[in-house]
Amino acid sequence: MILAMALGMPVAAKESARASAAIEMPLSETVREYRDWRIERSSAFIAALTNNPDGSLFGLLCGKTCSYYLNTGQICDVGADYPGLLSAAEGSISVTLRCLHVKEEGEEYSILLIDEDLSEALEGASQIGVVVPLENGQFHVSHFSMAGAAEAQRDMLNMADKRKDTGDFTL
Repeated sequence: MILAMALGMPVAAKESARASAAIEMPLSETVREYRDWRIERSSAFIAALTNNPDGSLFGLLCGKTCSYYLNTGQICDVGADYPGLLSAAEGSISVTLRCLHVKEEGEEYSILLIDEDLSEALEGASQIGVVVPLENGQFHVSHFSMAGAAEAQRDMLNMADKRKDTGDFTL
């Protein structure tokens, strides 16, 4: 539901997305690249993100509000909260991950929105790991490079502020 709020969906649309339907996302385009990170935008959102060699994505997504998110390719139950752990050499933080299903160009997938603001936890990190428990008692671990993250997030937030000023959306 955070993504629904971030995208500024009406309450009824948020509830139907939570119940079963995926949120339709317009296709995004890469705007700029920063070492291992990039900025993507569409008519509905702007994001600073990175991917790892396994294809998982991690980033900061902004629409009406901003939220960190994780896409590991794992399926989750819409609206369900899952515990998670984000770790870096500087320390670790427990996080709450909320499942949301998204549809982009006919392809539906799950993303996990991170309820906490990770800005301070990510500051200065060169690499992070995100651990998510699975139903079978195992864990899914994703590692991401943070090379270029600070610059990408700073510039993305500046772009988001400019869009806010033109009335496209607000943070």
